[in-house]
Amino acid sequence: MKLEHIGFNVTDSAAMADWYMAHLGLKLARRNDSFPHERFLVDDSGISVIELFSRTDLPTIDFSVFDPFVFHIAFTAVDIDAEKQRLIAAGGVQDGDLIVSPIGDLLQIVRCPWGFPIQLVTRATPILD
Repeated sequence: MKLEHIGFNVTDSAAMADWYMAHLGLKLARRNDSFPHERFLVDDSGISVIELFSRTDLPTIDFSVFDPFVFHIAFTAVDIDAEKQRLIAAGGVQDGDLIVSPIGDLLQIVRCPWGFPIQLVTRATPILD
């Protein structure tokens, strides 16, 4: 089986998707402006997809109250500091300091304006080619 997408019920899927497209380089793959207001976003590889939707009949998670290592979305970054500064200028908020993992990966969390944790990562050894 192949992973198709990962989905999140959020309070404002349209605005969040617009921010992710403008600042994380994601592209709109599919949208539904009727309930539940879905936005399927794909990365520049054309393979990884996230779905943001707004189901008002279901609860949403206040992402900002959870430690970013409970869950997050990770994006590769060649220059973590430059990407961090760019996302902060766009309304993101730094969450903690740069982490160097025991295997040499560099990790930095920036929360989007909705509090969702975005991990910027430079791997010492890439997970995938």
